[in-house]
Amino acid sequence: MSFTEISFTERALTVIITAGAKSSNNPNPISFGPNKQNTLTLAGYRVSCSIAYAGGNALVAAQISVYGMNESDMNEIASIGQLLYKNNLNSITVLAGDNENGMTIAFQGTMQTAVINTSGAPEISFDMTAYTGYALAMTPIPPASFSGAASVAGIMANFAQQGGLIFENNGVSSVLSNPYFAGTLGNQIKSCAQAAGINFIIDPKKGFNGTLAIWPKNGFRSGNPPTISKHKGMVGYPRYTAQGIDVDMLYNSTILFASQINVVSDLAPANGLWNVYSLSHNLDSITPNGDWMTTVSCFSPKNFFGLGISNSGAQQ
Repeated sequence: MSFTEISFTERALTVIITAGAKSSNNPNPISFGPNKQNTLTLAGYRVSCSIAYAGGNALVAAQISVYGMNESDMNEIASIGQLLYKNNLNSITVLAGDNENGMTIAFQGTMQTAVINTSGAPEISFDMTAYTGYALAMTPIPPASFSGAASVAGIMANFAQQGGLIFENNGVSSVLSNPYFAGTLGNQIKSCAQAAGINFIIDPKKGFNGTLAIWPKNGFRSGNPPTISKHKGMVGYPRYTAQGIDVDMLYNSTILFASQINVVSDLAPANGLWNVYSLSHNLDSITPNGDWMTTVSCFSPKNFFGLGISNSGAQQ
């Protein structure tokens, strides 16, 4: 058998919503409760959360539904859902875990939509979408100009610092000649990656605002590849695809987009190291028979099948 033993530990999801700072674009920030607090922590609620690392120009995205919220809080936040293109920069963090292993960051990003969903009344959910790096795409900064040869890693580290991000370099040593970048912080990061022919991602799992990770075009993010097997979380068997394999497992927060995993299964061709090019988490708390799953799509580092991963993390 290749089915992992299912734990009966009660899983939990905590959602933290933080109001964006007051600004010309956000003259009346949201607030919560009689004391007008700028942070709302939702713990002990039924929550459904899907997180997708699709790569390409797509930011890491989360779809989050919270059931049983206070009506006044829903009304306060939902008012921004009607202002899709207005830059309020309200942030959302999702913590996942249990009483045995504690809670860790599963996602953090900027809220884009927030609506009260009454379609299942009397059971009402508050549905939110959020994106990691969305705030960077809305943050204007002065142009970046460099004379002579400039280290790509140094440029990216500077961008990470400006965005309050952790910086992670995975073997990028290239230089650019007299580079110039303009636009928002997100645009400048993307332009630098394109000019250098490297990959990057804003990863929501690490750091207060996330991590800016970079790696060579045909490389991967470094680290000790976690082993996925029937004894270590794998659910079912690896599934063969045109690009490589897909693997389902119990939620695993240690797997990073564009990193490697070590697969051990009864299907010999699926065993060994694989590069992760797509990653998703589907998580439910306080839900009978709810999900607590991670799914990865991988290609073999021995044969890229012409895929590679582009400078924005997409398949090519």
